[in-house]
Amino acid sequence: MTKQPLRITLIDDDEDCFVIVRDLLADAQGIRTKLTWHDSYEKGLAAIGMNHTDVFLLDYRLGANTGLDLLREARARKIVTPFILLTGQGDQETAVEAMKFGATDYLVKGQIDVPLIERSLRHAVETARNRTLVGHFVDIMESTNDLVSSCDTHGLITYLNRAGRRMLGIGEDEDLSAVPVKQFHPPASAELIASIALPAADRDGHWNGETELLARDGRRIPALQTIIAHKVANGQIEYFSTTCRDITERKRAEESNARLAAIVESSDDAIIGERLDGIITSWNKGAEKIFGFSAEEMMGTSIMRLIPADRTDDENQIVEKIKRCETVGHFETLRQTKDGRLVDVSVTASPIKDATGKIIGASKILRDITGRRKLEAQFIESQKMEAVGQLAGGVAHDFNNILSVILGYGDLITADLEPDSPLREHAEEIRIAAERAAALTRQLLIFSRKQKVQSFVLDLNGTVKDLDKMLRRLIGENIEITVVPGKEVGRIKADSGYIGQMLMNLAVNARDAMPNGGKLTIATNNVTLDENYALTHIG
Repeated sequence: MTKQPLRITLIDDDEDCFVIVRDLLADAQGIRTKLTWHDSYEKGLAAIGMNHTDVFLLDYRLGANTGLDLLREARARKIVTPFILLTGQGDQETAVEAMKFGATDYLVKGQIDVPLIERSLRHAVETARNRTLVGHFVDIMESTNDLVSSCDTHGLITYLNRAGRRMLGIGEDEDLSAVPVKQFHPPASAELIASIALPAADRDGHWNGETELLARDGRRIPALQTIIAHKVANGQIEYFSTTCRDITERKRAEESNARLAAIVESSDDAIIGERLDGIITSWNKGAEKIFGFSAEEMMGTSIMRLIPADRTDDENQIVEKIKRCETVGHFETLRQTKDGRLVDVSVTASPIKDATGKIIGASKILRDITGRRKLEAQFIESQKMEAVGQLAGGVAHDFNNILSVILGYGDLITADLEPDSPLREHAEEIRIAAERAAALTRQLLIFSRKQKVQSFVLDLNGTVKDLDKMLRRLIGENIEITVVPGKEVGRIKADSGYIGQMLMNLAVNARDAMPNGGKLTIATNNVTLDENYALTHIG
């Protein structure tokens, strides 16, 4: 009991009853009381609205009115103070009716002693305290956004709060007393609860897990559910209570994060998270592919492992921009792989902020642009080759005009010489040399795309042999060229100039693929390009 005296108000029109009650309370040893007496219905009605009392002792007979009338009025006004009804002999039925209206106890006049009144007062105070607690709990359950419910051991709903009714689409006044809980779960969740959750709650007292709720309109609501088994003294389950939190938004966020993580992991680009001090916090598969380090090797280590000694200033500039909440877009630089190779990369970086908006790190995307750089170099080389071709075409055209004059005058000299003249042989050599020079200029014209295609039946071995010296000069001394002519190679109909250009292109590509030197083999042979050949010569 409280240290303050228990405030008791007696409403009875009989002064003798007041004296008896006063004396009984005075003799009570285990309880301190302060008694107030009102001798009429009207005074009592005024007293119940003043909230100055801990317990009301209420006589049944109050003149023209009764104690039941006063009790009904108190409950209509939502007075929660406990009432103990005082009745005469033979009024037990009236007392039972009063209990139905909310009286906590009744005492029969003439049979009241000190222990009885003390016990009744204690019971009234304890009942009022429990009612207050229950009221608080109900207020809490009705104000939460989570579903709160209870059910009996047969699975029938005994309570469902407002949030649960809104969540499941159930009217606030709809009676659910005969509705089974499993009606609001999809079959899989209902089976999970029946076979796993309820036995676990019986065994351990409670169960937590993810389930699904089924709303009246057919919506499935992912929920985080807790089930508690409430037991009586002998260990038997009296009822189950449950709370369900709608985790739809959390699930959506998890799915979104999972999709984002899958995108990050499947990217061919290196996507790296790091703190402002350079310590790596995330490392995707693309980073592993480009740099050769696994996530286990890089997590918690410094980003400086990837940066060549002469590129540290680049990283410092990126960090300074991040600290100023600036982004870095497509900054091209070099990074170092696990095996020491240098890789051309394009770096994009943006700041990472915490919940308060403070910059705590950087997110970087590094794209390997080595292939692009090679293509750029090849494009520049092709432009150079085109320029050389244009120059060669111009020179060849002019030189061809000179050779035409040499051939013409050579033919005139040969025509004026006698058949047995010793000069005829020299004139013939001049003509042969000029024709060879003309063939060479024709190849240059084809190379520069200024010569029309002229197809003839050719000996492929001979054409390759004629190009041997030119190819050696083109390739360089650090690459060994071996020509393997095939035996009985069939003749082809083609333009020898274009055959030469094709071989030169292949040779230049081979040279670029062997920057440190190597061996280039050019072979001719008769082949049949059928399905079997294609299967055994992939690529």
